[in-house]
Amino acid sequence: MDNTLVYMAQTFQAGRSIVSLNGFSPVKISNPYIDRLLDADDLSTVYAYSVKKNGHDFYYLTLVNTNKTLVYDLVEKEWSVMTSGVSGRFRCNNYATDGATTYLQDETVGRIYTYSSSVYKDNGDTIYVLMMGDLVDFQSGQYKFCSRLQVVGDKYTASNIVNVSWTDDNYLTLKGGINVDMSALRPKIDRMGRFPRRGHLLAHTAN
Repeated sequence: MDNTLVYMAQTFQAGRSIVSLNGFSPVKISNPYIDRLLDADDLSTVYAYSVKKNGHDFYYLTLVNTNKTLVYDLVEKEWSVMTSGVSGRFRCNNYATDGATTYLQDETVGRIYTYSSSVYKDNGDTIYVLMMGDLVDFQSGQYKFCSRLQVVGDKYTASNIVNVSWTDDNYLTLKGGINVDMSALRPKIDRMGRFPRRGHLLAHTAN
């Protein structure tokens, strides 16, 4: 990816991690959650490649044994999990480009797909987006009250639903499951109660 090399590293003390190398300076880019996923796989079959699209550099890492595909955006510095359908790993293991079109190859049947930012289907299936937020306590273990949660995103003229859930117990259980319409003047939820620490889960399937 331009002048950056991304690879999996391993130490005796800290286990596995993902590192980027720009010049002679290695920088760890994986977090503890990603490291635990790396340590849980036996690495018997692993696919890794990079994709450059719309000004972003993506590093794809598929762990076949544990059936997960991890994607890192080197511009936003964010990790995501990518699937084919609603679960499992992303089933493409090769990437190529002619400078204008991006191509991906299915790992099982060898079918070639084009990678487009303007097509909101995955081989005919609706793309299911799940956004899991960090647990936040605003640097206090005391109870806080949430009077309003507003979802900020693209505005739509027609109804476009984002389903919002939240957790107060480290994602062991979820509350809410409330639909927020992004075509509303203020897409929000009022009176969400009190919490010491909370995380949010947003689900979206529309274009």
